[in-house]
Amino acid sequence: MRLSDLPTPALCVDIEAFERNIDRMHGFFKNRPCGIRPHVKAHKTPAIARIQIDAGSCTGLCCAVISEAEIFADHGFDDMLIANEVCDPTKIDRLRTLGNRITLTVAVDSLAAIEILEGTGLRVLVDVNIGLPRCGCAPSDAVSIAQAADRAGLRVVGVMGYEGHVTIMENVEERADATKKAIGILISVVDELKSAGFDTGIVSAGSTLSYDVTGTTEGVTEIQAGSYALMDTLFAASSPFEEALRCLTTLTSVQGNIAVLDAGLKTMSVDHGDPKLPEEVAADVLFLSDEHTTLAIRDGFSEVAGDRIWLRPSHVDPTVNLHDRLFAFRGEEVVHVWEVSARGYSSPTVT
Repeated sequence: MRLSDLPTPALCVDIEAFERNIDRMHGFFKNRPCGIRPHVKAHKTPAIARIQIDAGSCTGLCCAVISEAEIFADHGFDDMLIANEVCDPTKIDRLRTLGNRITLTVAVDSLAAIEILEGTGLRVLVDVNIGLPRCGCAPSDAVSIAQAADRAGLRVVGVMGYEGHVTIMENVEERADATKKAIGILISVVDELKSAGFDTGIVSAGSTLSYDVTGTTEGVTEIQAGSYALMDTLFAASSPFEEALRCLTTLTSVQGNIAVLDAGLKTMSVDHGDPKLPEEVAADVLFLSDEHTTLAIRDGFSEVAGDRIWLRPSHVDPTVNLHDRLFAFRGEEVVHVWEVSARGYSSPTVT
């Protein structure tokens, strides 16, 4: 199959850029005490996860929600971290069932969350807020959270923290300094938990934009990086990883100084900005609507209706989540069709 055979819009992966990204990240952790736990929320694709595991240096897989963990378990992956708190009582039986199938670890950051998980016997990481105003207990509360988890019959196997606030920093030196400060907080919590007699064998943190700093910090055992494999315009701007994700579109209309592509908000997320055009296309993205990307034409625009034009998405995770499959290509040939098996929110039928 060739790219020209694909109906558009089609979400595609430049396999050569993808392979270089995999080699760069997994090669970085070869022979280091820290490993990588690829975050599958970025691609939701078992075939990509298998490539990541086979590339080496992996401690397991990371996911965001229980449905992702269930689907990846169905595809043979047996070590999953759900890096979000699960506080929905309707999901507890599913957690217990999954925990009996695979090595499953979940994050906890409150007494209320622990009360909901009581009786499951699950492995847990104490989630600590190290700068991103989202989940995570205050560092001063980590020991009491661990003690409560222990009393509830949960197995405390370590800690985690996410320095996600540093990802908005495009200046590499500024980002490195902020990362070191954030991870320093996490390591101090590790020391407190050790003094209190807790297992801190897993110290999980990091991201695609901080892997090289967090991943070389003494005491950190694994990095939760996801975007590196496919990459988008936002993160590629200040990292060594290449944009491998592309959306193939068809030009459907050219009217005066306006052109329109057949991919819009139902094809790509714009929370990190509009998608970008190839430099050789003399136009600018004006706006996206449900099924269209409208372009403002500049002098030199030569494309006509029916031509194919690439768009480069600004945010990998929510864009991939909109698609059933990814088409990996080399040159003009489609070399793999990968099912995005974990897209959306699968759940048992409610009766």
